[in-house]
Amino acid sequence: MEGKKKKHCCTPCQKIFIGFGAFLGICILIMGGMTLYSYAVQPKPNDVVLEHLHSLQAKDIQGAYDLTAAAFKRNTRFKGFQKFVQKNAVLQEMKTVEILTINEGKTTAEVTGYITCRHDHQIPFTITLTSELDEWRILNIELDTTGHTS
Repeated sequence: MEGKKKKHCCTPCQKIFIGFGAFLGICILIMGGMTLYSYAVQPKPNDVVLEHLHSLQAKDIQGAYDLTAAAFKRNTRFKGFQKFVQKNAVLQEMKTVEILTINEGKTTAEVTGYITCRHDHQIPFTITLTSELDEWRILNIELDTTGHTS
């Protein structure tokens, strides 16, 4: 029995392939987990819209402006945004916000719904968002103040 050699399960080349495969598998799992985590913690378009509208309701116009996209800020300076909010008093007189639809793409999203103001009028809105550095930002705000319902 002295002449028996131990049998090895793998050749050195096979060990390298197994080690590389294990390393690659672990890397894929880590990257997948990070992707899922970043997707789970990134606010959704409707979350940003609600934060924006609640900032306006609390008369935090600067906070609402901070949630707008760079393109929005290029076209609308803060003073112009203040005038827009003052002109559309419903933005500061809202009681509730109801979101009806969320159409989310890779780089843009559109959220529609109703703002109910203190006189129980419902004002339809459409807010367009864009993705900037993996965050949703307000690009456009449309209020239909002519067609409000009671």
